[in-house]
Amino acid sequence: MGMIGLVVMFAPAIGPTIAGLIIDWLSWRWMFYLLIPIAAFSVLFAAAYLRNVSDITKPKVDHLSIVLSCVGFGGLVYGLSAAATNFSSETWGSLIVGSIALVLFVYRQLSITAPILELRTFRYSTFSIAMVLVLLLMMVMFSAGLLLSQFMLIVLGMTAFEVGLCGLLPGIVYAAMSLISGKLFDRYGVKVLIVPGFVLILLSLWAFTWLNKDTTVLYIIAMNVLLSLGIPLVITPVQTAGLNTLPRNLFPHGAAIVNTLMQIAGAVGIVTFTGIVSKVSNDYLESLGNTPALSDQLSGFSAGIQSAFWWAFIVGAAALVVGMFIKRAQPSKEV
Repeated sequence: MGMIGLVVMFAPAIGPTIAGLIIDWLSWRWMFYLLIPIAAFSVLFAAAYLRNVSDITKPKVDHLSIVLSCVGFGGLVYGLSAAATNFSSETWGSLIVGSIALVLFVYRQLSITAPILELRTFRYSTFSIAMVLVLLLMMVMFSAGLLLSQFMLIVLGMTAFEVGLCGLLPGIVYAAMSLISGKLFDRYGVKVLIVPGFVLILLSLWAFTWLNKDTTVLYIIAMNVLLSLGIPLVITPVQTAGLNTLPRNLFPHGAAIVNTLMQIAGAVGIVTFTGIVSKVSNDYLESLGNTPALSDQLSGFSAGIQSAFWWAFIVGAAALVVGMFIKRAQPSKEV
């Protein structure tokens, strides 16, 4: 899992810098043009070298489950995004439809022989706790990256390339720490790593609540490095401990759930925290009454960023409480 974390985070370490260079020199459309040859190469490379290492079972794809999951998750994400700024009949409708679709999705997964997601993996308590932690921490990680980028672009007036450079060191630290935390987990177990990891996470999130137009770039990079040390110190051991508790035949289903929750966490976290920024910023500007000056707009956006990171701090604290219940487990027998 540490090696996986190293590989997965190496690209995001250099990606924003390259992306900033492309945006500054060309245009944002080139971000999509350049993905075409990369995707084509990936397909050809996989076809030539990727081999199946597990037994092929060819289960039947349940199309209704796919529809229900799209409506359910899509409805909730859209509803949360709209609710962060304004509660309307459309917002309530999206949340209600999404919730109903998710309930039906869960019911169907538990009632068919070949579910899209094997939710019976949640019968294992360590795995369930680990997945809650994955959800909360990924919400914080994805959101923090976006919030910091927006702050540096809008408030500090940096270019996209400069913002990308600021994320280079934290990304490299995250990738390296993923590998180190895997080795530490093998030696000491999950409990020993959670507390220091959360100390670093909460310290960095608290530091980000002080961001304003006078904040230095060095301060942002330093605190982001702390966050990049703390999250892999928790997330890699937690994922490993959660998957370890599953019987071997449920490993693929557990991995699928981990990846699914990461995408959900990213979507929910980003729309929620950016919604907080928008709400607080708008309220700040409305309180001024007259047409706000540029300095007032920047102050309002800074206030929104600060509020979003306070909420991220609360989410991180909640994750710490949940993490106290996790334990290192031995693989269960196949079911």
